Amino acid sequence: MGLKKLKNYFLFCLGFLLIFLLFGLNPGARHLNAANSLQPQESPQVSRLIPLAVRIFEGQQFVQDLHLDDFEISLGHRSLKPAGLFLINRQQIERQEGEHVPRPDLTRRIIIMMKMIDYHPQLAQAIQELFMNEILMGDTLEIQTPMKSYLLAPEALENVPRPVLIKNALELVRKDILQGNMLYNSLVNELKRFVRRISGVSTFEIEELGGMGEDLGLPFLFQNYRMNMQKLEALRRIDENQLIQFAENLQKRPGQKFIFFLYQREFLPEINPVKMNELLSMYQDDPNIVGELQDLFQHFHRPLTFNLQALEEAFASSEAQLNFLFLNKDAPKVAGLVMRERSEDIFKLMSNIARATGGLTEASQNPEAALRKAFALASRYYLLYFKSEEESEAGSFNPVTVKVKRENVTVLTRLGFSLPQ
Repeated sequence: MGLKKLKNYFLFCLGFLLIFLLFGLNPGARHLNAANSLQPQESPQVSRLIPLAVRIFEGQQFVQDLHLDDFEISLGHRSLKPAGLFLINRQQIERQEGEHVPRPDLTRRIIIMMKMIDYHPQLAQAIQELFMNEILMGDTLEIQTPMKSYLLAPEALENVPRPVLIKNALELVRKDILQGNMLYNSLVNELKRFVRRISGVSTFEIEELGGMGEDLGLPFLFQNYRMNMQKLEALRRIDENQLIQFAENLQKRPGQKFIFFLYQREFLPEINPVKMNELLSMYQDDPNIVGELQDLFQHFHRPLTFNLQALEEAFASSEAQLNFLFLNKDAPKVAGLVMRERSEDIFKLMSNIARATGGLTEASQNPEAALRKAFALASRYYLLYFKSEEESEAGSFNPVTVKVKRENVTVLTRLGFSLPQ
């Protein structure tokens, strides 16, 4: 091995070792254990400066020439003027107005959450764009895959070359998405087999698909379809208490917090409508079969069972901006059945949380383009400070609205705040 090759091999090994030390699994990252950063408890009734990130757009253009007197904050039925204003561009203060307002902590905690069923080829460009153009020195990056959470400490950005970070991040993300969804995709394939069998696909075709060749009867097929659907629902279930805990722990974190939630559109197999009508006609004298068919396929929906108001208030109070990036894709084409979208519950939940934090909901087939747009939205904002009233009790939610002296603009900010208990 030549001296140059030996040197390159040594640098690669050194970089991989640093990645292992700095970009390894963070056991506490999944629930953001903030036990070491708890702030002292406030008195039940407090008066303090409250930060409020506000983004103003005229069309697609960020409005950057507003001043302190252009803003009015409504806290309940009371109107007040902000005490201070900072115009922020990523980690830099471009302009400051107001007196006796301390300089804000502009260190950034960036969380990329991936709820993806299949590995998207354009994730490679998204991760490359993330490391080369968005993540800055001093940032903290956390990537949550379907399997694990990884924390990239600021020291890694200083000591590890960006190409090495990109290579290792891509390997981790791709492996976790593929391995983390093996059971999910296996259950979906089982559902396809059951639907094709219920639809009356020939035994030969079922055997080709790796399914069951014998005639097991519709009641058996209905039962197994329902069992597999329950397993699938358990895999994708979101725990409301964990979401609220996640938001509450975020509130205790210092600095500016940005969440980018990538969620891939889901499809589940159903009977072709023509086949459904044939089956309903064929079994019209058997109310049990008709009832099962209608229950499994015609009336299936995913109701939103969360306390949406509690979740919106928790995330608004966290001072984090959540951006919901809905990764669109075409429905798979499978002979003998229909693949119908079943993403309505998570879409409604996360788009409402994004709105509550002043974030973006973006639908795109390209994760790189969606992330780039979300980062562009998050990078520039006004950071207003106002004083809470004496009657603002710790733990209670206080709705906030912001008005500006400018017509035909869009104002994005969080719904309100609660003081830490």
